[in-house]
Order: sequence, then structure tokens, then C-alpha cells
Amino acid sequence: CGDGSDEGDFCAEKTCAYFQFTCPRTGHCIPQSWVCDGDDDCFDKQDEKDCPPITCLANQFKCNDLRQCVEETYKCDGIPDCNDGSDELGCPTMEPNQCNLEKHFRCKSSGVCIPVAWHCDGSNDCEDHSDEEECGKITCPNNFYKCKNSKCVYKSYICDGKDDCGDNSDEGVEHACVTPPLRCPHGQWACPGITGRCVNMTSVCDDVEDCPNGADEGLGCDLAQCQHQTGLCSNGCQKTPNGALCICPPGEELGPDKFTCQDLNECDPPGLCSQICTNTKGSYFCSCTDGYILEPNKHSCKAVNHSSAFLIISNRHSILVADLNEQGLERVPIIVENVVATASNMHTGTIFWSDMKLKKI
Repeated sequence: CGDGSDEGDFCAEKTCAYFQFTCPRTGHCIPQSWVCDGDDDCFDKQDEKDCPPITCLANQFKCNDLRQCVEETYKCDGIPDCNDGSDELGCPTMEPNQCNLEKHFRCKSSGVCIPVAWHCDGSNDCEDHSDEEECGKITCPNNFYKCKNSKCVYKSYICDGKDDCGDNSDEGVEHACVTPPLRCPHGQWACPGITGRCVNMTSVCDDVEDCPNGADEGLGCDLAQCQHQTGLCSNGCQKTPNGALCICPPGEELGPDKFTCQDLNECDPPGLCSQICTNTKGSYFCSCTDGYILEPNKHSCKAVNHSSAFLIISNRHSILVADLNEQGLERVPIIVENVVATASNMHTGTIFWSDMKLKKI
């Protein structure tokens, strides 16, 4: 790093606490309870070396590596829960009449068994889509909308511009959804009839076709009477093929009356700032949570020291937080099934994860 931050005091050799295990190669400190737990926490398997076989409970299955126990009900459920995948090895190829219907749903055409939790979950898991048929008896809780595929989504998701149902029924014509108009950056104009194409406002009605369909030029440019509309526009006027158009300064947009400029909320939708975005009249500014400072680009945040920064990771069976200063790992005390991805919201201190077994976020 140009500022030398990758070679700070945290690189110095440290002594782990009495309740921690020192990874031989890296010197990282991990809890003693993580030694011989079946997970490669040192990332070179040193914490899983020379481990005696573990003892599983009566309702658990011992994985072939003798380092991990999983629920007995997870065996042969179609999803590998053991790190070595042994809970899905040696499973019999079931005939259509051999599915354990307490744990599985039988696909009609192939007879393939899938976890029963995947039945009527809104996602096609059988090749013939039979797991999503005859789901009409499913009822959704209050404040939820029942999609045509019987999936339940929040009512607030209706007409939000996203296919939350998976079959687009939450955006269907029966809801009379209105597609939001394209919002071009300030100083640009949306080409009519061309999806997602904007040109500079100064290029409109300049006798040069800039839109692919030439819609930025035309007879309307000659008929545009900005001089008659200038008194109505709160800021200024621009000739367009569709007639005179009121324009606004940076940080503002036209209001419903199409004459008056009003404040533009640059913080919606999120993503402009890496952590906190605050909208102001005619502008916005980014800021950071405690322990972070704003970088020169005025949008990204950087940790003041490594004690403030942390990394959220998952090893499928748990969610871990890595302290970049102590280089140790802590397990987040939540119950998960099979985590495949994580994300976080720094402003609210919230962790999100996707669970492959539950097929939920």
C-alpha cells in the first residue's frame, strides 16, 4: 500500500491467549474449541491435524473424515452437509415408490427425490416442474402476497420493478404497475423509443442526430417556443423535438407540474456511498461509521485502524467474523443450515446470509 498500512504493528509476532490456539504457519489465533471441530480454521488444516475421532450423538451422523457430526436427518437429503460430502455418499438410487415422503418430495416424471422443503417454494427443482404444481392450497400470512406460483412475498414488493415472485406475477398487469421513467444523469435527455439511452442536453435540437433513431432531432425543434415558456419555468428552458422543456440545476429535478424544480434525493436508490449517504437540498454527502474515515474520492470509507475493520465469512455451517487486527475469528451466535454467501449493512449493523438448504435469505 502507498501509505504502508499493510505493514503496520499488526504484523508483529504475537502470543495467543491461554484459551486460544496458535496456527503454526500464520500465527493466527483461534478459539481452542475450534481445534479438531472438522472445520479448517487455520486455512492450512493445522488445527485439524492429528485429531482423535470425535463422538457423535445418537441422532447425529459421523462424517467419513471422523471430524464432523451432522444431523441424522441430513443424510441422503440431496445436499452435502459434511465438509467431505460423505452424508450424500452411498445413498440408494430410489425408485419412485421408495422416497421417504417425510423428508422428500418425489418428482412425477423422473421419480427423483428432492428435500420436502423445496416443494412449493416458488423455485422449480424438478425437471418437469412438478414440485411447483398443485400448490394452490398454500395460504400466505397477513401482509404477504400470494404469487401465481404460490410463493409468498411481502405486499410491499408489488410493483417495485423487480420480479420477486420468480414468475413476475407481482409485477403483472392486474396490479396496474407503472414502469418508472428512465432517469438520465443531470444535463442529459432520454432518447424516446430507445431503452436506457441518454444524450447530452446540448446535443438535443442541434441538427445532429445523436439518438440511434434520430429522435433528438425533428420538426418539433423548430416549433419549440422557449421564449413563451421561460416565464413559467422556475429555472430555464430547453428546446426538444417534443416541445419546450423546463430544465433544472444540478441536484434538482422537475416536479409533478413540469415547471417547478424540486430537490433530487441522490441517496435513493442506495449505492452512491459505501456506508452512509445524507441527502441535502440540491446535493448530498457521504459519511462513515465510527472507526472509519472518508477517502479522497468522498464516497468510499477506510478503517482508521485495523481494530475497526473486520471481515465476515462463512464456512457453510457457521458465520465467522475475522478481526483484522488480532487476526482471530469469532463465530456469530446464530443457527444456520448451509450458508453460501454473506453481506452486511454497516449503517444498521445487520448481517445478511443466503442459506442453500432453506433456500432463503
